[in-house]
Amino acid sequence: MIIGHKNQWKFLKKIIEIERIPQAMLFCGQEHLGKKRVALEFVKLLNCEKRETLLKNKIGDAFPCQTCLSCVEIEKGTHPDVYFIRPQKKEIQISQIRNLKKDLMFHPFRSAFKSVIIDNAESLNLEAQNCLLKILEEPNQDTLFILISSHPEALLETIRSRTQILKFYPLSASEIEESFKENISASLRDKLIFFSEGRPGKMKEFFKNPERLTLEIGIYEMWQKILNSDLPQRFSLIKELSEREDFAENLPLFLEILVRYLRIILLRKLKVEKIFFFSALQIPKKIEEYSLMQLKTIIEKVENLKGLIERSYINPKLALENLMLSI
Repeated sequence: MIIGHKNQWKFLKKIIEIERIPQAMLFCGQEHLGKKRVALEFVKLLNCEKRETLLKNKIGDAFPCQTCLSCVEIEKGTHPDVYFIRPQKKEIQISQIRNLKKDLMFHPFRSAFKSVIIDNAESLNLEAQNCLLKILEEPNQDTLFILISSHPEALLETIRSRTQILKFYPLSASEIEESFKENISASLRDKLIFFSEGRPGKMKEFFKNPERLTLEIGIYEMWQKILNSDLPQRFSLIKELSEREDFAENLPLFLEILVRYLRIILLRKLKVEKIFFFSALQIPKKIEEYSLMQLKTIIEKVENLKGLIERSYINPKLALENLMLSI
């Protein structure tokens, strides 16, 4: 089921109707927006045995059936003409793309063309990107590539230029709330809406794992404490943080939440007050006094550090200490 993204789905349905499907597409936007789910449903619709009937339905109802053989196999990841490429040990290796290239030499087994979904495409290492670029430079008419990325800037410009870019955005609070099936309190609902930030994947994660919501609230409070401190206190708090057992595992999450925290301050400066549902969130006076340009620069630094940590091996404690010098 797709939650929201009606305009994106309308566009995808249209290109199937007019038979103008590009060789490569780039689905980009923040993590947990549902980009992969839309990609799966799009590939299902392309291969669905009831496609013609579904295309005649209203946009909201035109999702592939879940019962035909092709749709079931795509959902399970066993369809012979649909390939899923995911990171291995933080990266997508050149060997994965080379193996894919060999498989694409053969004609589709059951479909009109083969579909390749590359999840977390920003994790393609440079060798893998160059190998993929060669494939895209010599297009095979019976192959569709869908690259999914929350950091498309990490991809070579020559790859991006060969894709049809489809951008995804956070959903509104009402769209997120419409997806609730559980009977929950107003207080919990507001926290879920606030911390999911319009991302359906985050909402599902919180329902499946309530401890995750507790963890994220705790991390917000931790950043409030750090950013309200002077530099020596910050270094002391970073030292305490680095000694936590879950430090290395959750460092990307710590940085992601810091980015979200700073974006909230940015949005408050822009008078976007309707996003604030969680009254316990406090903004440090020093940070709130930053200009829009200063906040934008800091956010970019944190995002770059998060990407660097996810793709390489650096000293995380030292990296955070250096970051504190910039904030």
